[in-house]
Amino acid sequence: MVAADDRFQNWLHSQAGLDFLTLCARRALRQLPEGMYGLDYSPDVLQDVIHDLWLFVAELAPDKRQDLVLLAEQGEGSKLVSTLIKLFVRSCLDKRRTSAHSPWHAMYRRIRSLLSQAHGIIYHSEPTQAWYGWKSCKKARTFQSLHLC
Repeated sequence: MVAADDRFQNWLHSQAGLDFLTLCARRALRQLPEGMYGLDYSPDVLQDVIHDLWLFVAELAPDKRQDLVLLAEQGEGSKLVSTLIKLFVRSCLDKRRTSAHSPWHAMYRRIRSLLSQAHGIIYHSEPTQAWYGWKSCKKARTFQSLHLC
């Protein structure tokens, strides 16, 4: 296991690792919400994303890192890219949902957490929208119909 971790660290510090992370950063930048890093794709913004992605990969939990190494060893390049981007974007969204980054998103996260734990309230999801509603009603009166979302 130590040898695999050493190989991973060596790759992460190599030009090949930087090239791979640059490719992933370009794709991740398109999936991140507007305003997360800026409104343009300037070289400075791209460098910020590459830097954050590098730190993210370097600090990955060993089990997640092992999953990525396994995908690389199996030659699953496109799956490796999509998995890494998904993990990174999810991490960015989680960071944004803290009060230090965005009080509004932190409040949104807290309300969702409280609603999901509340007795009698269920989460409804459709391909284009999602909302919370009352569990006990046969014709579930949703918060959406109450104009609360």
